[in-house]
Amino acid sequence: MDYSPYEIAFTAEGRRRVHAFSYILAYSRRQYVRFVERQDFATTIREHVRAFEYCGGLAATCLYDNMKVVVTGYDGDQPIYNTRFLAFATYYGFQPWACPPPSSANEGQD
Repeated sequence: MDYSPYEIAFTAEGRRRVHAFSYILAYSRRQYVRFVERQDFATTIREHVRAFEYCGGLAATCLYDNMKVVVTGYDGDQPIYNTRFLAFATYYGFQPWACPPPSSANEGQD
C-alpha cells in the first residue's frame, strides 16, 4: 500500500494536489487505486476497507513505506507502529510490515 502525489489541473478549480491510494496484491497483481484529497488516518483506513472489498479479501501481510499513519517512529531498527493502526490491522487480521528507512536500508553495503 502506498500513496503517490499528483498535480492535476481541474477546469473550475485550477491546479490541485491529489493523492493516489494504491493497494496491490503481490501474487496476482490485482490493484485498487483511488484518488483522494488527504493521506490522514481516516482516509487511509476507509480506503483500506474499500480495497479489501474490491479485492474480495486482503493479504496476510501489508507492506508500508513508513507513513506516519502506520509508523510513528523507530527504536533502533525496529518500527514503532501507530497503536490505532495496529488495532485496525488486528481487527482485519493482517500484519503491517514497514520498509526500513533509507538510512538503515543502506547500512552494511560498503
